[in-house]
Amino acid sequence: MRVNLPIASSWFLWGSSYYLYYPYLSIYLQKVLGDNFSFSFVIFTLAAIPFSLLGGISHRLIGVKASAFLGMFLSGIGLFLIRSSSAPIPLLLSGILTYSFFVSLPNFYSMMSSLDSKCIARVWSISIIPSLFMPLVGGMISQYLGISAVFLIASIISFASGIPVLLLRVTLRGGRENQ
Repeated sequence: MRVNLPIASSWFLWGSSYYLYYPYLSIYLQKVLGDNFSFSFVIFTLAAIPFSLLGGISHRLIGVKASAFLGMFLSGIGLFLIRSSSAPIPLLLSGILTYSFFVSLPNFYSMMSSLDSKCIARVWSISIIPSLFMPLVGGMISQYLGISAVFLIASIISFASGIPVLLLRVTLRGGRENQ
C-alpha cells in the first residue's frame, strides 16, 4: 500500500487531536453552558459551512499548502482558547474557530486527488486509527490533569498536524505545482 507520508502524517495527527478532545467537548460545554449545551454544536456546524469555501478562496490566494496549514493552525488556536473560555460567548467563538479545520479539507482533497486515485481512501483510513486509542488517552489526561489539559494537548497536536503539509511536493491538476 503506497501512501503519501506528509499527508498521511498530517491526517493522523489531526485525527489524534480530534479523537482526543471531541469526546470531552460535550462535557466541557455542559460545564460552561449548562444543560442547553447541545445547541452549541448546531452553532459550530452552521458557522463552519463557509470554512470550506474560504479554503477554496485561500487556496487561490496563498496556495494549497499554506491554506491547508492555515486551517489546521486556526483549529489549534480554537482548541487552545476553549480551555480558557469560561463564559458562553468566548466559548462559542473558540468552538467555531476549532471547526476551521474545514478550511483545510478542500486543499487536502485537491492534493490527494492529484497524487493518486486511491490516496483519499488510504489517508482517511489512517486518520481514523487514533479513534481506537485517543479517547482513552483523553480520559486519562482528564482524570489526572483536568479536562482543560485535554484541549491544551489537542491544540498542540492540531498545530503539529499542519507541519507535514509544508513538506509536501505535489503537482496539482492543471500542471500547477503547489505553493
